[in-house]
Amino acid sequence: MTCYLSTSCFGGTSVSSAIKLCQECGVESIEFSAPHPYQPIEQLKKTLINFHKQGCAFTLHNYFPTPKDDFILNLASNNEVERRKSKLLVKNALELSALIGAPLYGVHPGYLAHANTVEDGKFVFTNETMTYSQALENAVSFIGELESQFEKRKVKLLIENLFPEPNKNNSLCCTFEEIFEFMSQISDNVGLLLDLGHWNVSSTIYGFDRKLSLEKYLNEFADRVFEVHLSENDGFKDQHLAVKKDSWQLEAIKLVNQTKPINNIERVYCIEARNASAFELKNSIKLVDEIIA
Repeated sequence: MTCYLSTSCFGGTSVSSAIKLCQECGVESIEFSAPHPYQPIEQLKKTLINFHKQGCAFTLHNYFPTPKDDFILNLASNNEVERRKSKLLVKNALELSALIGAPLYGVHPGYLAHANTVEDGKFVFTNETMTYSQALENAVSFIGELESQFEKRKVKLLIENLFPEPNKNNSLCCTFEEIFEFMSQISDNVGLLLDLGHWNVSSTIYGFDRKLSLEKYLNEFADRVFEVHLSENDGFKDQHLAVKKDSWQLEAIKLVNQTKPINNIERVYCIEARNASAFELKNSIKLVDEIIA
């Protein structure tokens, strides 16, 4: 087992360039994520098949493959046009995953507020909102309509924990209790993506003990955790910084690594440090590999 590296660390480059930059960091296990320029799906298939044949292992994450017309992927949206676009993106991710043998696709559970794109794959929330219960119902319905397709194609669909903003929460699944509520309403075939950077922001803003809550999360869901994202932050923003030797996240993955997903499927650990140098990325990968190898 080796640590994966997210192509989001090289955002703005073409997919093939991002793969090569991952390889320059000594990595052949790669997670595709945003932001990358749009490529027609058939062209993208050829690129991914070529690198897969060379021995690369892949997973897919959230806003990938990049759509031609930018929008916000939101499973909880109550706008029919946005839901249709979101379903098409997720179905394209499933098709690519099945084609290249990528076993996992992790997705954000959704947002309470409408959002507009800005730049570099970022977005800002508007004042157009819905209640938490409405957003939850929409997202659960979205997953229910697609999860059987993932099971049929033997790709594991994963739900990733999100985080609040300092003065407002616009996201689903920011705490253990919210994750429990979400997961209790969807099929057991759907797994989890544990994002430790998001966990840190949620624990800081909401004031809960991140270690104790993580232990509670693992006691309940360890066998459904198929992927872990690592990146550091100040506890108030998802800064996507490098993981260093004194990081609490290294202790966290030691806890996670003591458990196994259902059916002993190999768990993915992925560095998602978008704001790190190549040197910092290599060091982060080494620190994780020393624990999980």
